[in-house]
Amino acid sequence: MKGTVILAAGLLTALTLPARSQSALPVDPHAVFEKNCYSCHTEHAADFARLRLQMKAGKLVVSATGKEVAPILKNHRGAKLKTEEIAALTQLFRNGLTWGGIYQRKCASCHDKAVSFARSTLKTDRAGNLIGKDGREVATFLPSHGGTSPGEAATLIEMLKYQLATAPRP
Repeated sequence: MKGTVILAAGLLTALTLPARSQSALPVDPHAVFEKNCYSCHTEHAADFARLRLQMKAGKLVVSATGKEVAPILKNHRGAKLKTEEIAALTQLFRNGLTWGGIYQRKCASCHDKAVSFARSTLKTDRAGNLIGKDGREVATFLPSHGGTSPGEAATLIEMLKYQLATAPRP
């Protein structure tokens, strides 16, 4: 009997592993925004955050109403978002506020949107360094590129790594 219980528990674990690993994949916040929000909110997600949201007492709120964003997203205009999608969107919005549009000011005139640029031309190495297509480490190249200060370069690297970390997995 004891062996049967252990076997059953092992089988149950094995059967649920694919579902668990699927849900462990990061949610692509840009895809969630484009699918559920973009038809009404046509700004880029980070621009939307800077134009319409703010941090107040540690909470992400709508600037015009002071209402917290996460509860609104549960069923806003018929878009029924999952908990992990709401978390991904609110993190994207927080990041948009924190990063302050540095990419739009420093990079967008020459490069595609940050999410497209990062995901098509950058990767991280085993040590977690951001690497360009040419194999150069972005941290050594960026401070002398586009007139970025060391602080701006650090913010851009953080933001670009986030774009890679939230990319859908093949």
